[in-house]
Amino acid sequence: MRRAPVVLALLATLLAGRVAAQSGDPRLAARLPEPTRAEVQAIVDAAARNGVPTEPIVSKALEGTAKGAPSAIVVGAVRALAGQLRLAQDVLGIEASEPEIVAAAALIRRGVPAPALRTLHAVRPHGQLTAPFVALGDLITAGVQPDSAAAVVLAMTRAGASDAELIGMAREVGGARVASSPTGAPPPSGGARAPAAVAPQAGLAPPQASGTGQGQGGQRGAPR
Repeated sequence: MRRAPVVLALLATLLAGRVAAQSGDPRLAARLPEPTRAEVQAIVDAAARNGVPTEPIVSKALEGTAKGAPSAIVVGAVRALAGQLRLAQDVLGIEASEPEIVAAAALIRRGVPAPALRTLHAVRPHGQLTAPFVALGDLITAGVQPDSAAAVVLAMTRAGASDAELIGMAREVGGARVASSPTGAPPPSGGARAPAAVAPQAGLAPPQASGTGQGQGGQRGAPR
């Protein structure tokens, strides 16, 4: 007889969980039309079951709807983000914090290879990834190709660079590339390699300028 209250309490908890799952996020219900809401909610529910952060997914859906994006665009963007978050979680492991997963997903979205993030995490434990992630993002914003940016940050991290050195390096590169740009803005990252000014700090050979005839022994100039 004493088990009855425990069983009833358990059943009540399960029932409440099912009701909550069926009702979904109230923000989606209030702002997304059907069937968009149902599709987005299904993606959110799947992410939650896998332990993936769901708040960025909900925010992405609300943002797309607020901008008047078509349903297909909203659902596609939400599904892509959920995939990036899940990949980031797989890369960093179940012990990763939500900010780390979100930051890693953003870098994956910007083209940073997942294996590079996995290696970076192997070098630096959880709680010490913020500075490398910020430096990576700043280098990409400065126009460095994602794979080259990852190689530079990883090499410096392996060499024992401090948070301040990583952030300072990325900001220095960004300032140099903006100053050398005729438009006063960072060049796009599509063709830029790791800048020569950064490569020595990372223990990498500086990129060879095409058409100059200079090899690695040639004169190193300012990043272009």
